[in-house]
Amino acid sequence: MAPESWLIPVIRYTASRLKSLGFKTGDDFITLFASVPAAHVTGFEPLYEYVVDAYYELKEASKEAPLLTEPRYRPWLDKFEEEVEALAVFEEHLSDSSTVFHAEPILA
Repeated sequence: MAPESWLIPVIRYTASRLKSLGFKTGDDFITLFASVPAAHVTGFEPLYEYVVDAYYELKEASKEAPLLTEPRYRPWLDKFEEEVEALAVFEEHLSDSSTVFHAEPILA
């Protein structure tokens, strides 16, 4: 699953920062992993949707494609699942009624 084209610059930037900090993952998964911190930092709903949709697509694909069940991919899929769960918890906290969102940039 590919992200929408207008999300790609944010994801690429996050991926480059992750790589510069020493994060190592297969090229197949870097877009997914880079989307997780971008969603955490921005709280931007389309990033959440992309990550969650990609997670469910991977789960479905792993049932049908034996390649994704190979031991070399299992750690990445497990880690991605953990990240999606953490993202869901974070999203719940953001949707708490005590959370205030600003419609305009704070530093405008």
